[in-house]
Amino acid sequence: MALPALILISPLQIKLMANIRFPIRNFQATISTLWGAFGIRTVVSREFEGILVLVGGRTIFRRRSKSGKPEGKKRKLRRFPSPAKALQTISRGGEISERGTDLLRKALRATKLDRLRVKLILGLPDPADTGIMYGHYQWARAILSPHIDTRQIEIEPVFDRETIELQADLALKVRLPRLIFPSLRFFLSKPLRQAWR
Repeated sequence: MALPALILISPLQIKLMANIRFPIRNFQATISTLWGAFGIRTVVSREFEGILVLVGGRTIFRRRSKSGKPEGKKRKLRRFPSPAKALQTISRGGEISERGTDLLRKALRATKLDRLRVKLILGLPDPADTGIMYGHYQWARAILSPHIDTRQIEIEPVFDRETIELQADLALKVRLPRLIFPSLRFFLSKPLRQAWR
């Protein structure tokens, strides 16, 4: 009984690290709780692609993802809903999106950004386009710098080759108790229950 309460009190920490150089990709996402004591990590790299379970920062379980779809299985054809059902779903969509927006607003209030670093190395096929893109970035950076810390977002232009490389490091903390009742209100709402039927 004490462990679930402790998990709810402790902030949920989300860390994303991506180092993407097309076509090679390296991606790592970690969700941990109890101040980093327990966590789940998703890894995509050349060496390993799958999920790790962590206790105290150490891997206690790993599972490789299944690559490729099994052959021989036929895909079931999806039946389209009747026009009346489609109209009902669309009419409920407005109320669902309104409630979803409210949940998203509360989730953003319960989330604290600890760290954000993004570096994009960009080389377009035409060096002139690369220069124009970099000029737009510098213009936006000059306008936004009084309001936000633009040092954490960086674009490096490359004029001699075509490349897109992305390095990102993001850390968030989510206060779960603030999201329990708004989430229940959203997922148990009548329009959403009717849409699931």
